[in-house]
Amino acid sequence: INLKIYPPFMAASNENYQRGNAVEGQRKNSLSSDLTGPLKQIVAAVQGSGLASPPSGLEFEDSWLQLETTDENFHSYEFVRKLQGRVNAVVGPLVDAKMDETDGQDIQVVAHITQEVLSSIEFSQLCQSVVSDVKQAVEEIMASEASQVTSPEDQVIHSSPGSSSTQHYSLDDSCASELSSVNQTGIMFMSSEQLQAILDGLKPNQPMEVRWQSMQHLSHFPPGDLVTCENWLPLREALKDGLGDGDRRIAGLSLKLFYRMFRAHSSLTTREVYTCLCEHLHQLFGGGGGDNGYMFTLAMGMDPADDRCLEMLSKFRLLNHLQIQIPSYWVRYNERVVEEIVEHTIHLLSLSYQSPSLLGPISFITLLDPKASWFRKWMHGQYSRTKVLQQMKLNQTLLQGVVSQLMNFTVKQSPKRNITIGGGDDDLGYYNEFYLKYLHFAHSLGLLETLLMYRGGRDLFPVSVPQREGEDVHVSKVTVVDLLSHLLQIVYDLNHIHRVTSAVTEATQRTFDPILLIGNMLKKYASGNAQCRSLLCNDTMVQLLLAPLMPTVGQSQVTSHVTSCAIYTL
Repeated sequence: INLKIYPPFMAASNENYQRGNAVEGQRKNSLSSDLTGPLKQIVAAVQGSGLASPPSGLEFEDSWLQLETTDENFHSYEFVRKLQGRVNAVVGPLVDAKMDETDGQDIQVVAHITQEVLSSIEFSQLCQSVVSDVKQAVEEIMASEASQVTSPEDQVIHSSPGSSSTQHYSLDDSCASELSSVNQTGIMFMSSEQLQAILDGLKPNQPMEVRWQSMQHLSHFPPGDLVTCENWLPLREALKDGLGDGDRRIAGLSLKLFYRMFRAHSSLTTREVYTCLCEHLHQLFGGGGGDNGYMFTLAMGMDPADDRCLEMLSKFRLLNHLQIQIPSYWVRYNERVVEEIVEHTIHLLSLSYQSPSLLGPISFITLLDPKASWFRKWMHGQYSRTKVLQQMKLNQTLLQGVVSQLMNFTVKQSPKRNITIGGGDDDLGYYNEFYLKYLHFAHSLGLLETLLMYRGGRDLFPVSVPQREGEDVHVSKVTVVDLLSHLLQIVYDLNHIHRVTSAVTEATQRTFDPILLIGNMLKKYASGNAQCRSLLCNDTMVQLLLAPLMPTVGQSQVTSHVTSCAIYTL
């Protein structure tokens, strides 16, 4: 959407623009007021982007249209975030609904879906709404600028000595970006010598108070400029050590600094923040425990009230937040950046299957994202899906662990009652080994569900999985049909199938009943032509799907259990 936004000092000479705004200004829209402050910020950034004198209308328009390619912090502006949120809220469900019906590989299908979305009524209404709201926000900015001309409290910046034209900027902190040193208030600017002194104070051999004060000083440095400073490499190691500091204040402040750095949304900053966090977690879980490691067994369970467990959950919560947010931006990143992010993730999660009896990274991820929504976002776009599939093919430990977890799941491991997220059950404040393993099963099922939606994911099978029989261990190859047959048999073996036939309520949708999880996965496969042909249209699966119906044929009386199975199958 091309929007011609003129700078405030041109408003008086642009009569046609003012007349258009005067007519449009009669319409009041509550959403436009949310865009006024963010629009001021981004316009000020274009005006102050290195131009020595006030830009002409054409220069300003060209700077505006090229802002995404010239400004590294383009996606950190609040104005861009708000527009992106409105676009995602309307276009996202339309695209997801169409993509779920296809394999996502055919270019013609993608082009057809794109055309349908662009020609939809929802998209047309979105365009009209955005243009109208931005126009009204521009009018409010121009009216505010005009009223400030006669105010004695104005803060005026003259473009040049003796010039009659002036530019009026709001110097309110709310309009300033907190991500770089541009337009900053209350930010400490440090020389390389001062930064080196802070690095010396962050060394592990320094006293705790010295490290704490150094971390506080560092937090005042513009987070968007840290990665580009000449001391970044030693600073990176210092921040990574800070994450594992014995003092919770230092570790917490270091974690907050990583989050603030990520908000810059530049490819370099995103890569450094994510890989540094993954390397720190890898040291904890791959270091064999001890003082610098994290070693708890599954049998011990997980208590979120424990200080060490709470600290670990905070780190994985940031990691999962990055996993969910990064796909919104990495289509503009270099391919190598995406490869490094994916490689570090696969390598970190694979540690969980090297010592299955210990709490691993996957144990914490399952608590925060039990249905693996992060993986669904990573596999949604072709750009990132290719990298994920390449890394899973090179490092098959994660895939082998997922398949092994699903194949070893039995009816006895199913919970006696529904597990809910946010249900407020007091007895779920502590997670014992049983619930941890079941949440691991739910997360693995979410990974498999997304993986099999795409041809590249199905091509990774068969998977070689080690299986133990008594004291002997042998490797068997598990095909997609073997895996789906096992999951479908679990559904038939469960005694509480009748619960699925009841009306689906909001509470039911939030449950993690294995029947619902497996059933919803199979329904998704059945609704897509490519998935249905590849996964369900074979003799083994058809026989299993029809098995509950066969006892009802030619019988006048059947058990309630068989009837429930038959109803669910239908």
